Amino acid sequence: MKKTLCMLAILLVLPACARSHPWSKDLGAVKDAPAPEKRSFKFLERDIKGLHVTSLEELAKLPDEEVDIATGALLVSKLLNPGLDIKKYQKILDNMAKELAKSLKKPLTPREIVERLRLYFFQRKGFGRWTGSDDENDASAYLLDKVLQTRRTLCAGLSLLYLCIAERLGIPLAMVEIPASSTKGRGAHCFIRYSGSSVKLNIETTKRGIIVPDSYYTENFKDALKMSPRSCQTTLSKKETVASVAPNVAVAVLSAQAGKRAQILSLLEKAAKLRPNGVRSLYLLGTLRVHLRQTKQGMADLERAHLLAPRDFFAIYSLFYGYKLVGHYDKAVEFGREFLEAFPKHPDAPQIQLELCDTQADSCTESKYLFTTLKECDAAMKFVREYPKQNTQLSEMEEELLKILPSLLERRKQELLREKEK
Repeated sequence: MKKTLCMLAILLVLPACARSHPWSKDLGAVKDAPAPEKRSFKFLERDIKGLHVTSLEELAKLPDEEVDIATGALLVSKLLNPGLDIKKYQKILDNMAKELAKSLKKPLTPREIVERLRLYFFQRKGFGRWTGSDDENDASAYLLDKVLQTRRTLCAGLSLLYLCIAERLGIPLAMVEIPASSTKGRGAHCFIRYSGSSVKLNIETTKRGIIVPDSYYTENFKDALKMSPRSCQTTLSKKETVASVAPNVAVAVLSAQAGKRAQILSLLEKAAKLRPNGVRSLYLLGTLRVHLRQTKQGMADLERAHLLAPRDFFAIYSLFYGYKLVGHYDKAVEFGREFLEAFPKHPDAPQIQLELCDTQADSCTESKYLFTTLKECDAAMKFVREYPKQNTQLSEMEEELLKILPSLLERRKQELLREKEK
């Protein structure tokens, strides 16, 4: 009985104590949780400078709050299609925003807002993902004008579309990027984050705009987040969002139309000005410059990308490839080994192992390289023996390396024997 009375006394006294205790604020937050924030939105009659710029250079000079993401994305399209009517697509986006605004007149919770967006884009307007028959190297998946025409795209195009409409209504959305972690596996990914005053929600556009927890990304993008742990915590600015279009377009266009290198070089240079610390644009720009014999600038870009992201898969690989391409084999070997040390179990490690052997075959034959080369050849040969068991298609480069590897191994053994005889 006494124990019961004591417990009752504690329960009666606790609220009064809590109000005066230093941690009372935390208790209050749990006990008296605020009602979910509610907001309504309408079409914004804006007259910002970003709506009237005619080049990405002009856009780069504006403060971020004056940038219009849609206009920036359409300027990227105009680089590849000089006859593009930007005002036509601005009007299409304005009309879409006005249409969506009708369902956002009443105050809604963040989750209700996200659901309205999902229903509008995926059900009412019929936007969707690339299908299996579509070519992922088609730039149409990333160019805003093409996305509006075809209504078929990937995570980048859908996320961009969300942001272009959101900025016309004042909805607090921003893009989040996750870096690529493999040449054959999962590529770069992006999603949208709703950032309210008291809640943050992740919108996964590849799943028809549903809300997903942070754990979805930590579980599905483990390798990428090991390279860049903070990527899921950081949203892009408007300029960075416009710049993020460039790498996707560059890869798609160069895969299909190698003759457009000059245009893509110009695009990546402009993207680097919009986002000086954009690692992906830098290593693509550097690689392209090296191919175009702009060796000094290209290698500087690759070194900068590696400096900004020392554990980024492509930043290391691009330096390895760049130094190999310009004939600096010692440096190529250095970064090839750095990759293998950083990612020993990475699915692309065998490919790098093969390329490293090939690189060392083209480099000097000093004795200090022989022992490690033999070890690396043995590792690559083990990969060769096991490869038929894997359901993986070899690239042309890998097929060529597999052909020369046995003779390379024999050549190294002969060199080692000659060294012993001396």
